[in-house]
Amino acid sequence: MRVFGPETSQAFLRAALDTALDGIVGMDHEGNIIEFSSAAEAIFGYSRQEVLGKPLAELIIPPLLRQRHRDALSRHLETGAVSILGKRLEITAIRSDGEEFPVELTVTRLELDGFPQFTAFIRDITERKRWETALSASQARYQDLFDNAPDLFVVVDAISAKIIECNQTVARALGYTKEDLLGRDILDLYHPDSLDGARRAFRSFVETGEVRAAELQLRRKDGSRIDVTLNVSAVRDEHGVVVSSRLVWRDVSEQKKAEEERRRLEEKMEQAQKLEGLGLLAGGIAHDFNNLLTGILGHAGLALAELSPVTPARENIHRIEAAARRASELCDQMLAYSGRGGFVIEPIDLNQVVKEMVPLLTASISKKARIRYELCEDLPAVKGDITQIRQLVMNLVTNASDAIADETGVITVASGTIQCDRRYLDAVSLREPLAEGNYVFLEVADTGCGMDEETRRKIFDPFFTTKFTGRGLGLAAVLGILSGHHGAVDVQSEPGRGTRFKLLLPVLADSEQMPRKASVEREETKPLAGKILLVDDEETVRSAATGLLEAAGFAVRTATSGPQAIEYFRGHSEEIACVILDLTMPQLDGLETLEELCRIRSDVRVILSSGYNEQEIGSRVTEGGPVGFLKKPYDSEQLIGKLSELLGDDPPA
Repeated sequence: MRVFGPETSQAFLRAALDTALDGIVGMDHEGNIIEFSSAAEAIFGYSRQEVLGKPLAELIIPPLLRQRHRDALSRHLETGAVSILGKRLEITAIRSDGEEFPVELTVTRLELDGFPQFTAFIRDITERKRWETALSASQARYQDLFDNAPDLFVVVDAISAKIIECNQTVARALGYTKEDLLGRDILDLYHPDSLDGARRAFRSFVETGEVRAAELQLRRKDGSRIDVTLNVSAVRDEHGVVVSSRLVWRDVSEQKKAEEERRRLEEKMEQAQKLEGLGLLAGGIAHDFNNLLTGILGHAGLALAELSPVTPARENIHRIEAAARRASELCDQMLAYSGRGGFVIEPIDLNQVVKEMVPLLTASISKKARIRYELCEDLPAVKGDITQIRQLVMNLVTNASDAIADETGVITVASGTIQCDRRYLDAVSLREPLAEGNYVFLEVADTGCGMDEETRRKIFDPFFTTKFTGRGLGLAAVLGILSGHHGAVDVQSEPGRGTRFKLLLPVLADSEQMPRKASVEREETKPLAGKILLVDDEETVRSAATGLLEAAGFAVRTATSGPQAIEYFRGHSEEIACVILDLTMPQLDGLETLEELCRIRSDVRVILSSGYNEQEIGSRVTEGGPVGFLKKPYDSEQLIGKLSELLGDDPPA
């Protein structure tokens, strides 16, 4: 083997120093530089000649670290122990221009001529640190995105089914900390109702490697449930073996609520359309029946007038009249259901209405039921028809008594005020949209059998009943009356837990306060006479009313339509004492005909007649002479009484 001489070894060492990528700095036992490689020159910006013999600490170590360097060197020289020897350290260095930068440092020691010498291997890690910083920032951004993503991310071990990673969204959504969830069995997080579905999803994942959009429910820490959709994908190693699975849960609770709300609104709209259609049908039928009943009552009255006072036939005629009036009451219920009932509007104190009805309500309920009253003091007034309001109270109390049946129970009648916002009103109103604001409520609650959801949806249908036989329009009439009063009803019920009906009526504004109508006693008047123009498209009404009028001493001219009445009136207006005008006719209705009659003679006296209510026409009559209203069906006393009221002592010639 060839042995090189000292010169060759020196040359070899110099070549190594000059070609090394890391900076190499040699130091004597006092820390002075005795060697400085080309790479060190490039790193620190000094030439070899500039640094030889100078302390390393004064050249490449920042001022704050120099004393530490001197202390470490002194300890080593005294004790022979240096904590950094052979270790790879990251420290801060300084270039010739004063720039500080990171380096990786390794120090070794050797003995020459009895003195220690040190060699420092120095690597500039500025670029590496820059990349590490960028990588750390990228990882922080990723972690932030991961933890705050709207979806719930979970990574599950493929063998143990334990959670090995999850984001903070999962922890927040379920009420745990992230630490609580790591290591937990994934099935523990599913709601019991969804465990079977979760197991099916897991089997599907095992068979196909993924699960798409399964709908399940998770269980929060407090036991409540959260609706989610589930997607699962596999994480494989380099050999294609599944080592874990990624679960993505998407919270669809709000979406479910929105869908439920949409479904509820659709059902409500469908119910409203059904009620509106049935209301129109009920109103139309009631109107036509009232025309027929007008004929029946009129002809019955005429028959009574012609019969001997002692004939047995009079009793049969009275029975016909009684049956017709009961039929008229049913028509009134149908009109109430349609929202077109005949209301006499005035300020109403609901508390007073209830107090006046206490004896009647007590007598109307089951003997095992007890009524408790919780009426709020200083209740604001509402605007309505007191008779119809009484019907509301009676219907609800008897309905509550029926729900209690043969059991012992309590019916609570309460009143108060409530501030209603748009959301609440939309939920409880089945017909027209109601204005937000302050409402008076009357609540009737019972401890009876309650209702399931299917029954509750049907209670306002006409003639619906849970009994063996129907009892009329019942709650359907309640809904119609409330609609006519611009009110609503909130119904709460559960099987076995009773039912609560809360009626809502708008508070009467101060500007709407109206005095109650005072009754006026008329003095005796002279017998009425004159010519009456009777306008009605129903022959039964015309014939019955004509007979009643002629029996009372009037001359009668009839017309079957608005145009026919106008044509006759144009030539005989001064002869007509009063026009009895049907509201609902083809071609021209009663109000359109009235306008034409008023153009011919402005002071014409008119009685408008209809099976509907007076409020439908009151605001539309803006001109002309005295106008009265006569609701069908009517008898001789009502007809002549209305004429007497309108014509008084001085009828036109």
